[in-house]
Amino acid sequence: MTVPPKADRRAVPRFKVWVACSILSRLSDEDFRKQAVLGYVKDLSREAVAVLLPSNETYGVDASSLGQQVQMTLALPVGYVRLSATLVRYSPDDSGKLVFVFRIQDSKDRSKYEEYLDTVESESSRAAKDSVRSRLAIIENELDPNSAD
Repeated sequence: MTVPPKADRRAVPRFKVWVACSILSRLSDEDFRKQAVLGYVKDLSREAVAVLLPSNETYGVDASSLGQQVQMTLALPVGYVRLSATLVRYSPDDSGKLVFVFRIQDSKDRSKYEEYLDTVESESSRAAKDSVRSRLAIIENELDPNSAD
């Protein structure tokens, strides 16, 4: 699975969510860090997850570790989902924290993650349709000369 090039990365639908997560960084080919870094998911897609994390070599994710594999645990409403991912980029957030973007690798919990995304996508689509219907109803009322003033 690949992440679209920078110019096209918004072509993949992203969903704003606010869920807790933990990240275990890889120390070597065999070992992951023993203590997780805690953060919050800012948004997610079928390709990647954007997470707000502290940036500190001692207790956070080292921003210089692009390409490093991590184990990510998301506290989703469908349950805890553990995913393998790779750090692909980072940037400052409006709040002064750093947003780390991780490309999702194949993981055994991937189907549970996809199930959650299906639900979020369905709810998002339903909310958008309701919003359009509401706006159309307002326009129809404004255009109807027989409507009561």
